[in-house]
Amino acid sequence: MREAQDEVKKFDVDRDWDHYCVKDLLLNMTEEVGEAWNVIKWVDKDTEKRLVAENQDEFEDFVGDALFLILKIANQTGVDCDKAFKRTMQDYYERFPPEKARKAGHANKLAGGVDEKR
Repeated sequence: MREAQDEVKKFDVDRDWDHYCVKDLLLNMTEEVGEAWNVIKWVDKDTEKRLVAENQDEFEDFVGDALFLILKIANQTGVDCDKAFKRTMQDYYERFPPEKARKAGHANKLAGGVDEKR
């Protein structure tokens, strides 16, 4: 992740794009999520799987664009992505024990899922 974060930093510095407002980048993230959502919204699970397969290039673009924006936001806010990811994964391991998570099927506590967050 460090290498990717550094590459995005260099890309932005080379273009003088390393000064955008974080709120604008977050809005851009929302736009990217919306584009992916438009492909699969309001369909059942089987249709969703088919649509994702049929639009694989679009989902690949979405993941790439979202990663770029996340790394860009990290750079502009001084976040080390490696450290943040490791901390989040440790938190998730604690919050979502495999045996409980498999049984519940999801994490939404309000809908009967499991989330051991304290």
